[in-house]
Amino acid sequence: MLEITMRILLAALAGCQMTETLHHGSLFASWRKKARDWRSDPRWVVSKTGELFECPFCLSHWACALSFAWLWWFPITSFWQFPVAALAATRLAQLLNDATHDIARGPPSDDDDDLIEQSVSLDE
Repeated sequence: MLEITMRILLAALAGCQMTETLHHGSLFASWRKKARDWRSDPRWVVSKTGELFECPFCLSHWACALSFAWLWWFPITSFWQFPVAALAATRLAQLLNDATHDIARGPPSDDDDDLIEQSVSLDE
């Protein structure tokens, strides 16, 4: 029972991170642009694939299903668990960062002030 619970938790966290990365990551910006173009394609499969990549709610179902299938296929102690475990750990770290944002941040260093000033001057 513990093993199945662990797999479900890992799959959920990994699926959330996969969805977040695909939907917001700059690495996948060109994919998202193609997906917008696919939505107007007359072929049903192509247009639905485009819709899937544009809708984070829709994408999350398939990302979690893929993560769970990956975990089910390989033994829990296998090296091949690494991709899903890494995605799950990344999502957990981001959730903890968001939850502790107000209490876990120290004062900015002098270097941070210089970077902020440079950024502002570039924007002007």
